[in-house]
Amino acid sequence: MGTYRNARGEGCVFSVELTDEEGTQIQATVFNDAAGKFFDKFVLGRVYYISKGTLKVANEQFKTVQNEYMKLL
Repeated sequence: MGTYRNARGEGCVFSVELTDEEGTQIQATVFNDAAGKFFDKFVLGRVYYISKGTLKVANEQFKTVQNEYMKLL
């Protein structure tokens, strides 16, 4: 988990690469309170149901997978 600082303030953030059952990958970026809550919860190889995030077009500068979208939590 890392920290950031921009014009809107500062906070913590982490990203995780998710793969569905068909092999499609998407990057999820988790900010602030959610980052603190979920950072230690993700375990490689486990199955998760994720809801209530926002899907947006990925910023080419930050994406790590070949998908035009990214999930924000």
